[in-house]
Amino acid sequence: MKATLSIVGGDTHEFDVSNQTYVDLLRDIGISPNEVVILVDGIPIPHDSPVTAAHSKLLTVLSGG
Repeated sequence: MKATLSIVGGDTHEFDVSNQTYVDLLRDIGISPNEVVILVDGIPIPHDSPVTAAHSKLLTVLSGG
């Protein structure tokens, strides 16, 4: 299956996936799971979810203190 990850305000990455999770895809593009929220159809999903959607968005998390 082909899957697309679009970083809101940034790049888009395409993958051929079989049994990967979103953590696997994030690792492939050098993004820490702690830096983003994954959205499928506008709904946040766990990073360790299997990739089943053709299109997902990554929303960068900003934190500070």
